[in-house]
Amino acid sequence: MKTYISDSDFAYYNQLLKGLPSLYETRNSVLFDKDTPSKMAFRILVERLCLDMRSNADAHKLLLEVITCVPSRTPCNHICCPSCRAKKQQAQEIKAKDLFYNVSNETSYFLTALMPMTTSLSDANKSIDKLRKTLRYKLRTYMKEHPETHLSVMGAFEYDLKTINEYKVSSTRAQQLFDELGFDVSNNTPMWLPHLHAIVSPATKSERTDIKDIVKSCLFQDTPIKYAVEMKSFRTDRDISENISEIAKYMWKVRLQHSDNVFATKDGTSRAKYKSVFPSEHLCELVNTIKSTGSFKTLKFDVINSHNNA
Repeated sequence: MKTYISDSDFAYYNQLLKGLPSLYETRNSVLFDKDTPSKMAFRILVERLCLDMRSNADAHKLLLEVITCVPSRTPCNHICCPSCRAKKQQAQEIKAKDLFYNVSNETSYFLTALMPMTTSLSDANKSIDKLRKTLRYKLRTYMKEHPETHLSVMGAFEYDLKTINEYKVSSTRAQQLFDELGFDVSNNTPMWLPHLHAIVSPATKSERTDIKDIVKSCLFQDTPIKYAVEMKSFRTDRDISENISEIAKYMWKVRLQHSDNVFATKDGTSRAKYKSVFPSEHLCELVNTIKSTGSFKTLKFDVINSHNNA
């Protein structure tokens, strides 16, 4: 599956779908003119679902719901819809900048928490629900026991889909993490990797350690998995407002493409590279499940400190 759809290829799919994809692009021209990746994500989605719609009724139904979406009147609210996703990103960016309006780069961290892999989306959802409840309870307890703290946590859950091919081309360090997270190399079935991204701020260094330990305690009953929980400092080459904006949008990117985001190199320094979109059966299962449980709201994770006015 390609990661770029040319105008000529798009014209072919557009003709098959009686011009509806082109009308979608026209309705969202303001978004697509300034956000080429979103436009390409839409075209990739159209190709993926169009190729499978004859053999997969869910793919056909989802494709029609997305390409007929009119955000101002009848939004589809699917996480795979670039227009609905952009609207959510914008709202969360504003919320994050308002919530963290008086923090600094030095007291702000980006949390990533990887959860155990599973072939069952239902099990992945159960893991997310359990982590959401347990982590929210422990964070609120921490804030009550430490009334001097002003930290808040704002983030979103996301689903990755890992395959045996991704495992084989990964670095030794990445394969070790795959193994520890439960990836089954003897099974060709792709495995879901649910995870949480969040902004934690403002936090002192000791509070950073405390929060990281709390997250680990929620994820692992025994020995924590190395590299499964990370809290990275904000980039110093950007001002705090730009960092918060970019991270808020990243947390709500709702990526539905395969990625080598788990240590593409041995030192783990290279950036994630996004590849082909998920197979339609997995894509439809994920998108429809999230829509049925509250759409974007089901991905949200916030624990706001009472000191904050947000």
